[in-house]
Amino acid sequence: MNMQRFWIAALALPSVLAFQDTSPFFLFSTSQSGDTFQNIPQISTFDNINLRLLSFFSSCPSENYIVVNQPGVSYLDYSSRNSAPYLERWLKGENKIIETAALLPEVVKSNSGIDRVKSHLRLDCGVKLQRIDGTTGELSFISHTPRMIEIDFPVPPSEAAERAKLLISRDAFVNAVVNDLKSNKFTVIYTTTPPSEEQFVPPSIQYEMDDPYPSAPHMELKRAYSTYNNQTSSNLPLFEKYQFLSPGIFMTGTVSLALLMILYVGISAISSLEVSYFAFSKEMGPAAQRKQQ
Repeated sequence: MNMQRFWIAALALPSVLAFQDTSPFFLFSTSQSGDTFQNIPQISTFDNINLRLLSFFSSCPSENYIVVNQPGVSYLDYSSRNSAPYLERWLKGENKIIETAALLPEVVKSNSGIDRVKSHLRLDCGVKLQRIDGTTGELSFISHTPRMIEIDFPVPPSEAAERAKLLISRDAFVNAVVNDLKSNKFTVIYTTTPPSEEQFVPPSIQYEMDDPYPSAPHMELKRAYSTYNNQTSSNLPLFEKYQFLSPGIFMTGTVSLALLMILYVGISAISSLEVSYFAFSKEMGPAAQRKQQ
C-alpha cells in the first residue's frame, strides 16, 4: 500500500502556526497513485497540486469522485485529533481499501482552484456532475457512473466553540456520503480556502500543570518565609546576621591583589640593579689628563 502518513507527523508538532493565506488539502483514494503525491513540500501551491491531480486522474481510476469545498478554514482548525475524526481515520489508512492518502497542511490559494481537474474529469473521463448542499443533509445520488459529487459547505462562524462543533458535524456528513456510495472505487478530494483577516484567529497556547494543586508549593514557601522573617535578628548566627563578603568587596580585593603583585615585581626589579661605587668616582691618572688636554 502506497500511503503517506502526514497526519501523524503533523499532529506531533509542538505548536502549529498556520499562515494566514494558506489552508490544508486532503486526499484519499482506493486507487494507487505511485509516486504522484510523494516528496511534496509542506508549503505548496495549488497549481502544483493541480498538476499532480491531473497526472493521477489521467487514467480515470475511480468511479466516484467526491470534491469537498470548505472555505474559510486553516490548518489550525484540523490540528486537534477531535476536529475531524473520520477524516483522520481515512488518511491514516484504517480502512484497508485506501491505497493513496495525502495531507498538505499549508497550500497557497489559487484563482483557478480545482476547476482544471473537474474539467478534465468531465471531458476526458465522462464524469457527470452532481452538487450537494452540505447544509441540507440530503444524500440522493445520481445513478450514472462515473460521477463527481461536489459538496459545498459555507464559511464556518468565527466563534471557537461553534466553529469546532460545526466542523465535526461536516466531517461526519462527508463520511456518510462516502459510506453511502457502496463502491470500492472512489476518490475524495477535500479542498479548502484560507479564512479572511477578520476570521483568522491566532493560536492560543494552553499549559497543562502536572500538579493538580499548583498553589500548595507556593503556600509552603510563603509559610517558610514568614517563619524565617519572624525570627529576631539577635538570635541569628554572626554570618547570617551580617554579610562580610559582597561582589563589590570581592572584585576590589581581586584588583588590589593584582596591583600589589605588579608593584612588588617593579620594586624587586629596581632593587636588583647593582652599580659599583667606582662608577661614581672621578677618574684620575694619565688618561684623564689626556682627555683634559
